[in-house]
Amino acid sequence: MSSLQQSLAQRRTTDALNLSCASTLTHSSSLVIHLWKGESWVLPWSHFTGARLSTEDGADRIELSFTSMRVTVTGERLSTLLDDIAHFRLESLRALPSEYRSVEDDRAVHVAAIEVESVSDPQN
Repeated sequence: MSSLQQSLAQRRTTDALNLSCASTLTHSSSLVIHLWKGESWVLPWSHFTGARLSTEDGADRIELSFTSMRVTVTGERLSTLLDDIAHFRLESLRALPSEYRSVEDDRAVHVAAIEVESVSDPQN
């Protein structure tokens, strides 16, 4: 294999790793949300108030509640994230279009959509 072919193969492997829908750390102080269109949020775990997992029509859904934001994540194999959420290890979530699913391991978490909305302060 030529050095150019090796370089291209390595780049493809690196690009595939960068397209992961979820990443974890030993301990993360915040959760970074990335939408496919480029919008991102940083939500501190210190403002986290709870999570809910549900499954409907074969799609998993996790609702993450923070003091001023609600994040709704839809995808596949999201239940594998619950332990990382409970122990504040989830560092980032990224929504990826379905055509990138072939790049991922078929056992990996796939995030199809993320919605982030502000939650009004009930005291105001």
